[in-house]
Amino acid sequence: MDSQTDDFSDDFSPEQSIRLIQSMIDRTRQNVFENSRYFLLWGWCSFAASIGQFRPGIHRHLV
Repeated sequence: MDSQTDDFSDDFSPEQSIRLIQSMIDRTRQNVFENSRYFLLWGWCSFAASIGQFRPGIHRHLV
């Protein structure tokens, strides 16, 4: 198992590793930016649901 790890680390130079990590970070950042409206929608829906759940007096009407 260690030999496989050693073989893998020999394939990349430190500069290539940094470039790979940077490209992955950039790609993730772009994906989050492109899908931000869905994250915002999910957040607002969760907020509205939690406010609706804990609004005072709502339990009296349900019983």
